[in-house]
Amino acid sequence: MTDVPTAGSRLRAADLEGYLRGRGVLSGLDAVDIRVLSGGVSADVFAVQNGDVGVVVKQALGQLKVATTWEADPDRIVVEAAALRLAGSIAPGSVPAVYDIDSERYALVIERAPEDFRNWKDDLLGGRIAADIAARLGALLATWHSATTDRPDLVKRFGDKSGFVELRIEPFYNSVTRKHPALQSRLSGLTERVLASRVCLVHGDFSPKNILTDGAREWVLDWEVAHLGDPVFDLAFLLTHLITKALHHPESAIALRSLGDTFLNAYRSTAARPIDLPYLGAHVAALVLARVDGTSPVDYLDEPARQHARRIATAALAAAQATPDDIWEML
Repeated sequence: MTDVPTAGSRLRAADLEGYLRGRGVLSGLDAVDIRVLSGGVSADVFAVQNGDVGVVVKQALGQLKVATTWEADPDRIVVEAAALRLAGSIAPGSVPAVYDIDSERYALVIERAPEDFRNWKDDLLGGRIAADIAARLGALLATWHSATTDRPDLVKRFGDKSGFVELRIEPFYNSVTRKHPALQSRLSGLTERVLASRVCLVHGDFSPKNILTDGAREWVLDWEVAHLGDPVFDLAFLLTHLITKALHHPESAIALRSLGDTFLNAYRSTAARPIDLPYLGAHVAALVLARVDGTSPVDYLDEPARQHARRIATAALAAAQATPDDIWEML
């Protein structure tokens, strides 16, 4: 029998079978297969298979797995569990089911994805660009935003923005301001506005790496930054990732731009509120700059692409009315 970890301790693969049996997640006599999953910086993640039961265990970290100091409250895992349950109730089948949440060890147990699901980021980096995926994601995001707009009952669970500040504002906006002090006024204006907004439930990490697809349906993962906030942030975050991938694969820029347009048009068709395009463009520019000069830069851009990203982003931030279309034109 493996030891069950004490409250607050970091889970190890060797502990998981005993831990999950103690939590009532596993009960059968079948052999248990445990694999450590890679790819994230904010949590330790394990895939566990016990006969027909497949789960993923995610334990939030206080110090993220990056070269610099980047700390965040691990209690965000409790918010993630609540957000997954809410998102699943609004759009069934769009997120994994929640099986268990351990607020003492900051550990979440969720449904494991079907074997035929693949990561959308891998598709895009591999040049596999499917407009129908973008259309479904735009409509899905709009459904979540619209269903949670003007919901005072959500304030108690999702009103705290400290996780968003720790994981998005500080490493993406504030860190860039320190490297580009000339942009301080512009970036501080964006952060003040986005932090003042409490329109709807915002995912906070709506990016291709957090989307699994089988080509016909999608799961959206990693809701640890979820909060009541500004819907524009989710739109900007997704568009930023499409733009950085276009910088990586210039030959795919036209197709990726079309993908972004499809995503936005599907969002517009479903959303309850219009999009402020210059405001969206400003956040896209700030986030593009953050993906090369922030705390967590993307790992697939070479130095010429990084320099081009800086030129595009700073030019768009200098132009008060630059929209996403204007940024795409600069590529």
